[in-house]
Amino acid sequence: MAQNKTGSGVEIESFETADGDDFGDLLTAGRIDSDRDLKIGLLWTGYFEYWRMYPQLKDQVTADAKVVYERLSQKHDIIHTEMVDTIDAADEAGRLFRDEQVDMVILAYRAYVPDIYMHQMLAHLPEDMPLLIFGSQCRDRLDHEDDYCGVLRNSGLMALVQLVCGFRKTDGDARRIETVAGSIHDEEAYAKIDRYINVVTIYKRLKTMTFGIIGNV
Repeated sequence: MAQNKTGSGVEIESFETADGDDFGDLLTAGRIDSDRDLKIGLLWTGYFEYWRMYPQLKDQVTADAKVVYERLSQKHDIIHTEMVDTIDAADEAGRLFRDEQVDMVILAYRAYVPDIYMHQMLAHLPEDMPLLIFGSQCRDRLDHEDDYCGVLRNSGLMALVQLVCGFRKTDGDARRIETVAGSIHDEEAYAKIDRYINVVTIYKRLKTMTFGIIGNV
């Protein structure tokens, strides 16, 4: 029998088998690994065809995405992609998330993107990867004087509808999907995202725990 300290400094006793292996809830390798913060893949989108139509649009979409990244990275370990505006970029995003071993992915669409791009990205990830869809705009109310460039700036919502409809028709039932809606400046929306990440964290930690049960009459 040996004593070990957890991350909080609490001493826990472990026991050794005849083969010399340690076992016990807080000491198993899987349990220790589960104490790390979740790695969250953050993906944002545009569409390459739009850039030649509205030269200012790409910078606007990039600035909006930065707002989302900076807020989420304050509390979470965020692995973010470059803008996904081509199918090659989507493929690279999927490979990045796979190599970084992210635990869940947030689809924070900005401008419209064809759903085939996302299927290409998801092809690199497990089918049970939790997905959080953040349906957002750069403002919290409709601007009736907006032009078509402004509409495209927030057209990610349309792409998200297309994506979930595709999931529904194909393998959507196999995916764990959560949705949050709000503007990119809406703290209540971010609080909902935080809570969902906490739920996924607890779920993953419970999966790696071992429980000993002693019963008697």
